[in-house]
Amino acid sequence: MDKFATWWRAFEVRSLVSTITSKAETVRKAQLNRTLKKLRSLSDEEQEYLNAMTKSIVNKILKDPLSYLKANGHNSHADVVRELFRLDEEK
Repeated sequence: MDKFATWWRAFEVRSLVSTITSKAETVRKAQLNRTLKKLRSLSDEEQEYLNAMTKSIVNKILKDPLSYLKANGHNSHADVVRELFRLDEEK
């Protein structure tokens, strides 16, 4: 039973990490697209540089919080993260 409980908590945290990552990616893409529409015509290479840069920024911002959540998500931290990112409101 203990093994199942441990597995279940890890599963819930993985799902939460995935949801946060997905939300961040949606916001990143939307903001990037808005910005690209306002800029002069950029080459495909320039657009890819901006895309890579914004992905890198999002990943770096989320790295520490997601690592902490993975290590400590078995307690009330997961609930706090859901509230902070307003994840339950999107269902």
